[in-house]
This record gives sequence, structure tokens and C-alpha cells, in this order.
Amino acid sequence: MNDDHSGVEARTELAVSRAWNAQWLRAGELRTREGQPLTVVYRGRWTHNFGPDFQGALLAFGAELRQGDVEVHLRPSGWQAHGHHLNPAYNTVILHVVLEDEPRARPCRRQDGALVPTLVLGPALRGPLARLPPDPALPALGAIGDAPCIAEVTAPNRAGALRALERAGDARLAAKAAAFEAAFTTVTPGQALYAGLLDALGYSRNREPAGRLAELLPLADVERGLSPRDRAAAFRRAAALLLGVAGFLPLDAPVAALCGLAAEDVAALEREWAAAGEPWRDRALGRGAWSLARVRPANHPARRLLGLAALLARCAASGLLAACLEPLKAEEPKVGAAELRALLAGQERPGDVFGRYVGPDRAAEMVVNVVLPLGLAYGAWSGDERLVAGAAALWEVYPAPAANEPVRALLRQIAGGDALRLRTARQQQGALHLYRQYCQHRRCFECPIARLGRGAEG
Repeated sequence: MNDDHSGVEARTELAVSRAWNAQWLRAGELRTREGQPLTVVYRGRWTHNFGPDFQGALLAFGAELRQGDVEVHLRPSGWQAHGHHLNPAYNTVILHVVLEDEPRARPCRRQDGALVPTLVLGPALRGPLARLPPDPALPALGAIGDAPCIAEVTAPNRAGALRALERAGDARLAAKAAAFEAAFTTVTPGQALYAGLLDALGYSRNREPAGRLAELLPLADVERGLSPRDRAAAFRRAAALLLGVAGFLPLDAPVAALCGLAAEDVAALEREWAAAGEPWRDRALGRGAWSLARVRPANHPARRLLGLAALLARCAASGLLAACLEPLKAEEPKVGAAELRALLAGQERPGDVFGRYVGPDRAAEMVVNVVLPLGLAYGAWSGDERLVAGAAALWEVYPAPAANEPVRALLRQIAGGDALRLRTARQQQGALHLYRQYCQHRRCFECPIARLGRGAEG
């Protein structure tokens, strides 16, 4: 390591990320370790989370333009030292950025076997990393672009931006409804709803095992044994099957405590699994199927599965499908919204540090991404016009849950993020739709929000 990079603060991956984010590089001097000339069209967006450091980069390797992710380390050996060569979450990486080279460093290879070019950043920096200026004009880590789409939000373009978001939200809802209607050709509407709810509860790192669980343990097999008159018994049965087939039984003491279950509750679930679980015992998922690293305690998959078990118990009398669709037919959409929130989130649990197995924001995600589009699809498929009208009316008023990072990133592009407040899930889903359709792919000149910033019609 030469003296230019010897500062302790400079020798961090965050410092290298700041240099890459600012593109504090000498133009025309980028070449990969493998000898390819490299042009950065878009550096990508810093992710703040597990997975590659910068997502959605556009890079030209010679004449070949590629889109993918960028991972940052101090040296090439960091790729294997951090286990990225074994992790499929890094199969989207198209460039490995390091500060300094290493003699005899191994080629960088992804879990799927693909080789990843490595860029040694040190020789191309504009100066020593320790002198990277804290320039407020430089884009912040996590920003999509270098300038906001709309420099100042005025009353006219605020209304136009919200209309654009609502149209985009409608497009996202229509796509989800179409996917559900297509699913009805292979599974029952109830099974499609159940699989969708499991997918929403598995979000984001446990969607794959949640989908496998829906296939291994179909809704019909769960509902067949639920008592419509004894909600506690129905909960024990559903919880035992879900946890058992998921591979969480017998329940470890730390997980039981995390779930707010007393010793007698755990014993009852394990007795229920011993009595009813034989058809699945040889096919159950293992604990290793679930991603638990850096999962917030309230989002542990065992808690999420207990939340679904509680929902199934609440719906045992009429069935999951009928119970979830009934609020969509309420005379007042806001009444239906309140009924859906209560149904999916359930009651507060005394003694449980988190209060509920499913929090209000996750319940809202389940409504917006699963129940409403499925209600539209089922209404159209079955010819139930009242259901279609009710789902559409509820869609217009359902409150927005807490924004996720893609939504926050898009809003930061609009006059810094404080000028536009999203009040409905329809608007928020529109923001997510625009982010994925336009921001990720740098299709700014096609984006309706960017057109507003240029004075075009929204």
C-alpha cells in the first residue's frame, strides 16, 4: 500500500464506496484487472443493506453495455473472505471494485460460476482517498441521480406528480391482478391467496422458502383440520403444521421466547405436530432453508408463520378466501380498510414484547400486494361486479404503509424528498413502480415525474 492511501480512515470500504459513489476518478483511465476498458454510465445506487453495495449500475466493458450490481472491497480477497462466492444474492454482480491489488489474487467468481471483472480503483483516483472532499454538491450515498428530477415542487406540479404516481400505482395493481387471474388456471383462488400471503410474510429474504412451504403445505390441508368453533385449537393446529413443515419444530428456547410462547404453549404445538405431521415429516424444510442473518427479531420467519396461523384461526368459520374478501364489499371503503387491517394484524398479545405477530405496516403490505389485486382478479374471474367495484374503491383510499428504501430513494429525487407526501398506498405503489421501471434503468427521459421537472404535462 503506498503512502497516498495509508490513512486509517481512508482504508475502509465505506471510504472506497464514497469515492465510487462520487466517481472521484480520472476520466478515460479505467481498465479492469483483466485488461478490459471500462466506462461508467451510471455508478448504481448504494443499498444500505445486505447484498451488493451498489445496485442497478450501467457499465460499458469495451463496446458491451451491461446492467447489474457492484460490490466494493479493499482487496480482491475480500470477495471470498466474505463468502460472496457461495451466496446467490451476489449473482447479479457485474463488477468487483477494490482499492488495491494483491499478488496472485484468485479470479472473482460468483455462486453461479460466472467470472466477475475486478477494477482496482487506487491508480485511477483523482488523489489520495484521505483527501476526498466532503463536497455537498457530490451525490449522497443512496441517491439515484446527481440532481433532483424536480428542483422545486410547486402546487401545479405537485398535483401532476401525484396524478402520475396514481397512474403508475394503477398499472402495478393491474399487473398483480393479471398475475393472480393467470394463477387461477393452475390453483384454486384460495390457494393463490394463501401463497400470496406467505410470499408477503417472507419478504424479502425469505420469499423462496415461503413459496416452497405454500407448495408443501397447501391451504386445503391446513383448513381441513381447523375447528371453526375453538379459535385456540385452530391456532394450535395451524401453527403446528406451518412451523413443523417449515422445519422450526421442535422449537428452540430462544425462538420460543422471541415468539412470546410459554413452555406449555411450545409443548402443545409439539404434541399437535407429533399427532398431525406424519404426512410431511420426510418432506419438511430444514431451518437452513430460511435466511435469519440480520433479520429483525419482529420479522423472524417463525413469528411470521405464527401470524399466518392466527389469521387462519380467525378465518376458520368461513375460510381464508371468504373472510379476506368480505371487507372489500363494505358500503364505505374506509370501513372495509379498517376491517382488513384488523383481520390481518389481529389483536395485541399481552406479554409479547412486539405486541402482534404481524405489525400494521406488514398487514398493509399484505392488503395492497395480495388481497386487493386478488380481489380484483377473483371478481373479474367469477363475474362478481360488487367485489371488483369494492376492491377498486378501497384501493383509492387505503393508507400508505411506511415507505421502503426504493420509495424513499425516488422521493429524494423529487426536490430532496420533503416536498411530496404520499398519503395512499396507491401513490406509494406508484412510486415503487416508477422506481423499478425508470430509476433503476436510468430511463429518466421516459419518466412522467422527470417530464414534470422539464415543464411537460404530467
